[in-house]
Amino acid sequence: MRSNYTTSYNAVDDRFEYSGRGIFRCRIKNEIWYIAAFTVAAIIIIRSLVKVWLDAGSKMTANSMNHIFIAFVAFIAIIVFALLYIGAFRTVLSGETYRYIADEKMMWITCPRARVSNKIYYENVRTVEYEDLLLFGKLRGHKVTISCNDGTYLFEYLYPYKMHINNKDYTPFRIIEERSGLLKKPEFSAGKRIDNSFFR
Repeated sequence: MRSNYTTSYNAVDDRFEYSGRGIFRCRIKNEIWYIAAFTVAAIIIIRSLVKVWLDAGSKMTANSMNHIFIAFVAFIAIIVFALLYIGAFRTVLSGETYRYIADEKMMWITCPRARVSNKIYYENVRTVEYEDLLLFGKLRGHKVTISCNDGTYLFEYLYPYKMHINNKDYTPFRIIEERSGLLKKPEFSAGKRIDNSFFR
């Protein structure tokens, strides 16, 4: 579930080389279609169960244990399917788990389920652009576009659930900006990168 998700950024830096690894989450590619399919299925199933529940309830008498049992089962099934829908909805919104490994020359970003395996070499990076990713007017994360000499990479980064902090320093893409020379930080220039850990 998205509420249990924690982002980790672990960096190891010494005087000679840099290495870092961690996990983050990105929006599922066909998110809107999954949500639409779950919603339609939930409406059809719950509507049918409500009809069974109401029919059984209208036929109940003191001696009709069968109708009472059917009404009870239908009522429980309605609650169960409603909870399953909420769980499926939140699971889809939580996105896919991505992993990255960074060193002095490149960042390797992978996500087997999304069939992503991108090696981004810092020397090829031209720009890193951020666009707010919103849901019902609230910030979810950022659409990150990385333009390189060998192509363009798009990631729809999601902040951890209920952690809507509009601070791009909490994304792993800051490492790419720093290593490619697009972003200058005093501690980075001095060869002392601060461990970018949060939400632990």
